[in-house]
Order: sequence, then structure tokens, then C-alpha cells
Amino acid sequence: MRPVILSLLGIDVPAYFAMLTIGFALATYVGARQVARLGLDREVIIDLGLAMVIAGVVGSRILHVIADGYFWDYVHLCTDPSKVDWHISRSHCLHRTVDGLWDQARGVCHPREANCFAWAAFWAGGLTYYGGLIGPRGTRCTSSAARAFPS
Repeated sequence: MRPVILSLLGIDVPAYFAMLTIGFALATYVGARQVARLGLDREVIIDLGLAMVIAGVVGSRILHVIADGYFWDYVHLCTDPSKVDWHISRSHCLHRTVDGLWDQARGVCHPREANCFAWAAFWAGGLTYYGGLIGPRGTRCTSSAARAFPS
């Protein structure tokens, strides 16, 4: 599989992101059609689909930070970036997209400056599939109960 499926206005669109987006859109469309056939409000499914996408991204990012073993990296990235080791090549470390500090003695890259909000940067990668399953499940249960829709 190609990692980047296309480039729009200089922005690369990852193939995995494109497939997930198409999957969510198709599932929401099919669900809304099925609910309309049953005579129920299809807007509930459309709202629920959007809420599930947001909950999936939030849940998968939070569990990446907590459960994947990166919690202390994100803490140190905020407090003391020299304690964060990125095991990447020297050329990648010094590239303009990373702009890190190369530690020649240890052969690792360190962030150049502190970033207390790096844990929230979901667009930079670091999402878990299990967080993407757990987050929407809670959203579906609370949203269906709040809207008096059968769960």
C-alpha cells in the first residue's frame, strides 16, 4: 500500500486516513438510510456519526499517550526536552521538519524546545486502534440515551 494516496495543495493525504474517512462517511450514510426506512429520525445517526469520529480521534490519542508507554516522553517534552530520546537518523533529526538536536555521543535526537501541548497533536501521528474503539462506544451509549433513541 502507498503511504500517501494523493497530495492536495502541497498537503499529503495518507492512505490510511483516506480509507478511515471513507469508511466513516459510508457507515454514517448507510446507517442514516436504514434508520429513515424504519421511520426514525436520520439526523440522529448523522450527528452520532460525527460525534463518533471526534470521540474516536480523542480516545485513540489519549490512549496512545497513556497506554502506549509515551506518557513520560510527553511529560519530559514539556518540562525537560533533553530527557526525550528520538531514535531516528542524524539526517532525519537535522531535517527542517524535525529540527532536533543531535546527540553524537548517544546517537539519538532530542527536541530543540519544550512543547507542553505535543500530547494533543493528533495530526502528528500516534493514534491507537483500541482508543478509537473505546471512545466512540461511550459516545454512542450516552448520545443514544440523551436523544431517546434505541441503543
